[in-house]
Amino acid sequence: MTRRTGKHRGEAAEILTRRTVVAGIGAAVPLFAGAAWAQQTPPGGGPPTTGGPPRGRPAGPPPTAAEKAAALPLKSDGLEHFGMIVPDVSVAAKFYSKVFNPTGLHKEKQGDLRYYVTLGERGYIAMGTRAVYPPPFMDHFCATVLDYKPAAVSARLVDEKIPAGRVGILPDPNGIGLQLLGAPGGLAGSIEPASRIVNGEALVKPRGLDSIFLQVTDFDKSLAYYRMFFGKEATLAADKATWKIADTTLYIYKGSATEPARFDYFGVRVEAFDQKALETELRLLGATLVPDAGDGFMRFRDPYGLGCALRKV
Repeated sequence: MTRRTGKHRGEAAEILTRRTVVAGIGAAVPLFAGAAWAQQTPPGGGPPTTGGPPRGRPAGPPPTAAEKAAALPLKSDGLEHFGMIVPDVSVAAKFYSKVFNPTGLHKEKQGDLRYYVTLGERGYIAMGTRAVYPPPFMDHFCATVLDYKPAAVSARLVDEKIPAGRVGILPDPNGIGLQLLGAPGGLAGSIEPASRIVNGEALVKPRGLDSIFLQVTDFDKSLAYYRMFFGKEATLAADKATWKIADTTLYIYKGSATEPARFDYFGVRVEAFDQKALETELRLLGATLVPDAGDGFMRFRDPYGLGCALRKV
């Protein structure tokens, strides 16, 4: 393990002290299990308000000007997971568990069927659906934060006039959700290991979530937004920028005038593989290969058209 004190639930005995519950995938909320927050959690585990103490509990003194100033940019230990909305979670789970981790499949203990596929040392894919669903899309990604002070972050965002969005999710200028959770993150206590739903070995051996690629419409607004959270970008060109966030990377780039903004690809670090053999297997699973962009990633789109990029390590 790197940078983490915890591992995915079901893969290690150590229990995380801060976890993610993905309620309907599109409405992820942070649960705080530390002593200070545990005293404020309503009976039954009701969710806290975005970035602050739970509803109906004393908020304590408001953050000071110094605390608000120090809240952003974040001290993040990396991008950790992302969520997708698909028509059939079983189809998505079969595809991604076969590609990455047949024995690393998880699901919710109760409620609607939602699947999670872990990505080795760090990170996971969360898959959910809706009763009336739009075309498949990836709706949010999560960064874990060292020494996270949600009340100070929330107050700072009010000062910056940044919309709060749904509980636990901040909408960026393109409507893509950014979730913040205290490090080390990890799978929620409401999630349990699931039985295998595919045969054989994984097509590749993952070593963690590597990157998130966002295609944006208003590049300048997106640049300012992510600078606020992650500081100065590592690279900048006329229509693209990158942020190095621990050992993960956030990419933003401007699409054409006719293309909508979207969460375009997620990247995964993987061990070396036979590319020709992998291409054959992906086609058999219903994936579409994407031409090589010359940036060190092998790209494909899953049976629902969602993008994945593999980087050898």
